[in-house]
Amino acid sequence: PPTAHGADTRPDISLKPLNYENAGEKVAFSGGEFQLNADKDGNVVSLSGEAQSGLVDAVNEYNQKVQLTFNNLKTDGTSKLASFGERVGDQKLTLDKLSIAIEGKEMAVLEGMEIAGKSDLVNDGKTINSQLDYSLNSLKVQNQDLGSGKLTLKVGQIDGEAWHQFSQQY
Repeated sequence: PPTAHGADTRPDISLKPLNYENAGEKVAFSGGEFQLNADKDGNVVSLSGEAQSGLVDAVNEYNQKVQLTFNNLKTDGTSKLASFGERVGDQKLTLDKLSIAIEGKEMAVLEGMEIAGKSDLVNDGKTINSQLDYSLNSLKVQNQDLGSGKLTLKVGQIDGEAWHQFSQQY
């Protein structure tokens, strides 16, 4: 539905379930519910929501059947437009389980995956400090538990105007 001029928007986005099969390949998706909020100028935007499950059956280049499944994907984040035309804010993505099987044999299972990104304006809104946190509660490869892990990447004092120019060119 159209929104009144000058009004904020808050649409709910419903992704319908999908079940597609063709020549031994299959895509199944539980559907999902997402909420998008934006101020009237599109400067402040937030997105949150979840999808319960998905499955892809395909054949790889070696003619092997490959199956990829995921469970409980969630996202939540907010961003705002900085004076130099780039978005800054927080975004978090979590996934309870991702598994990959080849020819019916489980090759890899990733559990408790979380990716969190954050960028802040500093120095009167002219530079960006950015951080990306990645964590994994459990990684199993061919039924061998390889444990858990965390990775943090921090980049500080990025010149906002230079970053915008770079992102426009590349």
